[in-house]
Amino acid sequence: MFGNEFQYSLFCSLDAGLSFLGNLYTDGIREIIGKRALHICSEAAGIPDATGYVVSEALVNFDQYFDSMSRLSEGGYEVLCLGHRQALIGQDAKNYFQKSMADCRHFLKLVETSLIEADGDVQKVIARVKAIEYDPVPGPKQIEPA
Repeated sequence: MFGNEFQYSLFCSLDAGLSFLGNLYTDGIREIIGKRALHICSEAAGIPDATGYVVSEALVNFDQYFDSMSRLSEGGYEVLCLGHRQALIGQDAKNYFQKSMADCRHFLKLVETSLIEADGDVQKVIARVKAIEYDPVPGPKQIEPA
């Protein structure tokens, strides 16, 4: 997903009253449906958990993930479709990226601090991050091996 920029575009039928908006050089699909600019970004903008904290999905390269999120934040869309659970409209869509990027920076700081405190022991860092970010979240969760 990260490392190379992909150009996504979706051509919709004009008979259905839909039109093509253009290409967005980042992760996601951007379209106009009816008269509303829509962006489907999946996990590229993080995923809000049950507490409202936005979980970062930087699985490969943090800098590229954050850069992609920064470009997404500049979009001129009215509807933002997040991965798994919700869509935001209007000002909520615009404000989402400020929180997402702040939570993403918080996550990076947590990992960096944990690495120092654990003398580079990655397994201790994983356990600490899980205890802080995952264990306290209420509601159904993935099974442990996930």
